[in-house]
Amino acid sequence: MEWVYTPDVLKSVYEAYNSNKVVNISHENRNGKLNNQFIPIVLNNKTKYGLLVVTADGNRLDYQIWYYQWNMKQVSSTLLFTLTVILMVILYIFLKPLKTLRGCAEKIAAGELGVTVEVRGHDEVANISQAFNKMSLEIAKYVEDIKRMSDGYYKFIPAKILELLGKESIQKVKLGDQMTGELTILSLHAMDYSRQQGAFSPEEVYTNINRVLSLFVEMIDTRHGVVEHFEDTGLSAFFTVNSSEALDAAIDIQRLPKSQAPGSKRTIAISYGQVTIGVIGHEKRMEATTISTHSDLAKALCLKGDKYGAHILVTHLVYKQIPDFEKHYHARYLGNIYLSADHTYERIYDVYDGDSEEEFYYKDLTRTLFEQGVGLFVAKKFYEARLVFVEVLKQHRKDKAAKEYLYRCDKYYRLPADEDTETVIEKF
Repeated sequence: MEWVYTPDVLKSVYEAYNSNKVVNISHENRNGKLNNQFIPIVLNNKTKYGLLVVTADGNRLDYQIWYYQWNMKQVSSTLLFTLTVILMVILYIFLKPLKTLRGCAEKIAAGELGVTVEVRGHDEVANISQAFNKMSLEIAKYVEDIKRMSDGYYKFIPAKILELLGKESIQKVKLGDQMTGELTILSLHAMDYSRQQGAFSPEEVYTNINRVLSLFVEMIDTRHGVVEHFEDTGLSAFFTVNSSEALDAAIDIQRLPKSQAPGSKRTIAISYGQVTIGVIGHEKRMEATTISTHSDLAKALCLKGDKYGAHILVTHLVYKQIPDFEKHYHARYLGNIYLSADHTYERIYDVYDGDSEEEFYYKDLTRTLFEQGVGLFVAKKFYEARLVFVEVLKQHRKDKAAKEYLYRCDKYYRLPADEDTETVIEKF
């Protein structure tokens, strides 16, 4: 044994023999690695008979162990990969509907209402999808109802008024809300209601009025105006951009064919100044309105236009608000009016761009002569003014304003010099 085994292995042999225990040890020799197991042989009477030595090729055993371990790793990897694929498929099958639901929820959050998802199967995800679709459609219907309600409110209080009042929605409007600013006011009457009432049935009267007013509102909206009030067969609107928008809207309205907008005697009056817009009425019935001498002036002027043959009347403040007025519009100085509210005088202009071709031609032809007569009248030179207006009427015999001035000149120039005479054409 000493010749066969090394000292370390021999030591294990003696250890196994003396301790009666199995000892395992490996060693190497010229034949390679060897794995040894020394098993003591003990009889029943505990007599030591000897040792059983089991020796195996260590290299081959190590290879077999490595090969076994490698096979186990391969099997484990394959099994893990297979389980991973199966899990991913399961997750895809069950999570795809949830991802779709999340995408639809994000669309709803972005404002795309009424979004629905496809319902498949009869599992819990299908039940959730059905509940989601029902919720989405109900939200869309609810929002649409709110929108219709808001649109209905805006028919009574326009969105622009809410903006001026600093209100985000109609629900926040309350009685007494108001703001003051520089605005251009446009006022007009659509038609002669009494004449319509006599010639048509009540249904036809309202149909005609609404048809005409719809045309006017469209013209005003196109020019960024806001209709704030309807009164009888007329309306009042305001413009926040500039006065030229109001004047352009008035010209557009006057140029409508008579077949669409009957009423050749219609006058549109435009004024400019500080106006207060506020909410008046009752908690159960309120509306927005403009309050100022300028809005009242526009309403009053539109009733006086036919007396002077004017279809569009503008105040001097409107005239000043429009840069290069005379380059863009045709107007003649009609005279002065007196405002009793603040004891001031205001110049009034007859803008004839919206008049018929005949009226436009004669007003433009006699403009200089007419304004000369007005200047003489204001200076109380009534006789000289009378001669001028006679010349105007020789060229334009239908000029109502010249006739009115001629009548007043005939009346005033015969009065004593110290007689107090009024040179304004109207008082308000």
